[in-house]
Amino acid sequence: GMSHFTHVSAEIRDLDACNKALNNMGLTMQSYGSCRYYFGTEMKENVVRLPGQYDMALEKNGTGSYRITADFYGGYVERTIGPRGSILLHNYSVEMLKKVAKRLHFYVTPKGNDIYKVRDPQDTDGGHMLVTVSKDGNLTFEPKGLKGKKCAKYLQLEDSLGKIEQREFTKEYLKESAAEVKTENRQKLRVGGY
Repeated sequence: GMSHFTHVSAEIRDLDACNKALNNMGLTMQSYGSCRYYFGTEMKENVVRLPGQYDMALEKNGTGSYRITADFYGGYVERTIGPRGSILLHNYSVEMLKKVAKRLHFYVTPKGNDIYKVRDPQDTDGGHMLVTVSKDGNLTFEPKGLKGKKCAKYLQLEDSLGKIEQREFTKEYLKESAAEVKTENRQKLRVGGY
């Protein structure tokens, strides 16, 4: 049965993956340069020159993520990177999914329609995760036939991809976890009460 269902909202945390996403869109990032805004030009880090009148920059937040700063006035920026940067965020989430999956030794197969099948090659029972990337780069993880402990590795994948908005554990998962905890406690008692 399904163990957990997670919704992750896009957050740019990795400039390499962001650069890949920009390259896919025919854009490049300069580590430092002039950035054109409606009110004038400013020197900024992580500048992306855009067609049209204005550019964008990625500004580091206190939380270690980057936010897109751009002038959406007049629709020039939107045409290239989407409303609130959604086209860039979508491409970024796909690149990030591939990057983190590779680091965790998962296989990623595109299923079309912005759905990706992610599986652990060590799992022989066909269990896998379906990941849907929304228009604005948010990710939804839907487990297919993953049992108990096997979910842990996928939780690691989810946690590295953005801000966890919601994670629902199904009854089966909670029942299985409770059983696992009971077994662990029983083993601990045998060792001497710790």
